[in-house]
Amino acid sequence: MAPTAVLVAIPTYNERDNIQVLLNLFQEVGRDFHILFVDDNSPDGTAALIESLQPAWPNLFLLKRPGKLGIGSAHRDAISYAYDHGYSLFATMDADLTHNPHSLARMLEYAQYADIVIGSRYLLSRSLPGWNLFRRCLTHAGHFVTGFFLKMPYDATGGLRVYNLKSIPQELFRLVRSNGYSFLYESLFILWTNGCQVVEVPIELPARTYGSSKMSVEQMLISIFRLVLLYTNIRVAPDLYRLKRFPRPKGKDIIPSVWDRYWGGGAREGAADVLFEVLATWFRMAFNKPFLERVMRKFFRKDERVLHAGCGSGQVDQTLRHLVKITACDISTDAVRMYAQVNWPHCQCIQGDIMDLPYPDGEFDGVYNLGVMEHFTHDEIRCAFKEFYRVLRPGGRVVIFWPPLRSPVRFVLGLFNFWARRLDAKAAQPPYPPEISRVVSRRQGEDWLREAGFRPLYCEFSGRDLFTQYAFVAEKPLDGAAQQGVRVGNV
Repeated sequence: MAPTAVLVAIPTYNERDNIQVLLNLFQEVGRDFHILFVDDNSPDGTAALIESLQPAWPNLFLLKRPGKLGIGSAHRDAISYAYDHGYSLFATMDADLTHNPHSLARMLEYAQYADIVIGSRYLLSRSLPGWNLFRRCLTHAGHFVTGFFLKMPYDATGGLRVYNLKSIPQELFRLVRSNGYSFLYESLFILWTNGCQVVEVPIELPARTYGSSKMSVEQMLISIFRLVLLYTNIRVAPDLYRLKRFPRPKGKDIIPSVWDRYWGGGAREGAADVLFEVLATWFRMAFNKPFLERVMRKFFRKDERVLHAGCGSGQVDQTLRHLVKITACDISTDAVRMYAQVNWPHCQCIQGDIMDLPYPDGEFDGVYNLGVMEHFTHDEIRCAFKEFYRVLRPGGRVVIFWPPLRSPVRFVLGLFNFWARRLDAKAAQPPYPPEISRVVSRRQGEDWLREAGFRPLYCEFSGRDLFTQYAFVAEKPLDGAAQQGVRVGNV
């Protein structure tokens, strides 16, 4: 590879008719371009055509993927390719001939002054020649809402960009969760938030004359929901989007888990998945977090050591971490990464199974979790409770927030799951794993805790969180002489 080469990534899906025309335009420019097509198994044979052209084009590369995984996912794979192969300058563009390689060449002149150069559709009065009124209004509406929610003045949804990879840490791109069109504005927001310098260059974007738009109604909904989720997380957990040099969380070897799809999003994301994440984040912060904090303050003193077993993203711990010293554990590697992103260096987090906790006996003053036990069978719950008992010191407390069998919120979640399956028949499962062990009554929950050797202390089920959770508190009994002088608690 020549040191001055620019890698241009072009995602493709059914773009066979445009490939040769696009390559001829690149040849006219005369720059040292290396072209990487990222093809999502196009039915029209786009990949086969590119392979047939490679002998005549030594700087033409192809990254074949098994199916239609999303344009954001294609950009993510291309970015990894660029870093892995040592490119300093990396560009992205569309294959539908609306993006012109001549515009890209002009943008490269500014790459020495900025980290990201964007081809903007909004700097010229006639930047969208030939566009009909509906498409023009739709595009300007997208520009307005991204600017309103994210406070960025740039063309955040345009795909014609140049990145100076010498000055952009690859870890920044790993903070992006979107796999669809929303990757464009989410990635730009994260780079901008972390201090990357952005320059815009005016371009003209002619109306599409070849092919058709790949953005479906569902993709449009996903982009809107992703924008709302991004705005929500900016308000409740801004550290999710800031680069932190925390130590890589350690633990067991990677364990595949159904929770990876929930926390990580997976290669396929649907409108129901993203909408559920938005609603869950709002509810978690508005109702679950205050209820958790109140119960934990009631039973734990400042700086006591507690384990959050099944920690999730850790947003609920952002205030609690200043009261107690939290160590967190989760089986999902994506949840562990998010937890560390939000709470490091205040909390430590490792990847592990709550039914085989990687901690010594008597390590903690308390163990707690929120919305975890209902996803396990009775035998699995019994196993987890015994592990909680083992890692607690005598007199330590366990706090379990456990959804009831019936409640208004549970009914709404059931309807949401039903709607999600009807909306997306291809979904392998609902947006979150099934709740197979919701607690029937206070007596049942306390009996299960007694089975593991705990002594129940407290139970609350109220409208503070709209009757979403039972809050059970139980104690590991004191042994012998250790009972003297130990605080009983504020029950």
